[in-house]
Amino acid sequence: MRLSVWDAYYNHYAENDVLWNRGMADESLVNEILNDRWAHRTDLTFLEIGCGLGHDSLYTLLQPIIMNVICLEPSSSALHSAMVRVRVALSNISTIITTRDDRGTTFVIDGVKRVTFVHAALGVNFSTILGSEPLIDLVWIRSVLQHLCDADAHFILSYVKTLLRPGGRLVVKEFIFCPGVKPEPFVACGQMVGPQHTRPSATFAQLLRDHYRSCEITQSSMQSLCTLKTNSSTVCADVISCTDNAPKPVRG
Repeated sequence: MRLSVWDAYYNHYAENDVLWNRGMADESLVNEILNDRWAHRTDLTFLEIGCGLGHDSLYTLLQPIIMNVICLEPSSSALHSAMVRVRVALSNISTIITTRDDRGTTFVIDGVKRVTFVHAALGVNFSTILGSEPLIDLVWIRSVLQHLCDADAHFILSYVKTLLRPGGRLVVKEFIFCPGVKPEPFVACGQMVGPQHTRPSATFAQLLRDHYRSCEITQSSMQSLCTLKTNSSTVCADVISCTDNAPKPVRG
């Protein structure tokens, strides 16, 4: 998807839509961060693909288990909002040094923690933007895959697997439109945007299982947990946590 389409999407919702800007970190991410599996760590590297307005990345940055945060976002307007949000939140409690390189802008906080803001497309052009070394402990993707075709979604999931350290985790949260409900695209800034590749719950789960041996659904849209309203359509949330980045067995 073109960067301009992502900009149109975020410019439409801006800061005022409750579904996309709840003013706080997502509860599913909070539950993951507070899980006992991370209790004895203080050096985690966290990657958010599609950081939006920055609420989730800001929350993780403030947690003692997190050392590095990478915010990847295809919308320049949303990424700017995220950068401003993080700087304002930290300016009164921390010393911030700003550095820039070819990848993006980095805030070095109190000389210890780092948060890097990367403006990049999602999909087939995403392959080298973060390198290919397994340096990430936790990847968070929220409300992104529904906007991507299968080829781009599979590409990102495969790439994430190369970035995860042994024992690392991918947590994906998607708002799945319930059976019989078709999302309505809309025109924003002269472009047609909105969810274009929504998937049924089972298809969404299989998308993850194609790449990861262990996938746990912790919230099922079929049980109508976390039901929300947007544009007069009912949607529900699926959360799938994936682990084990070992190669999948090859079927003969």
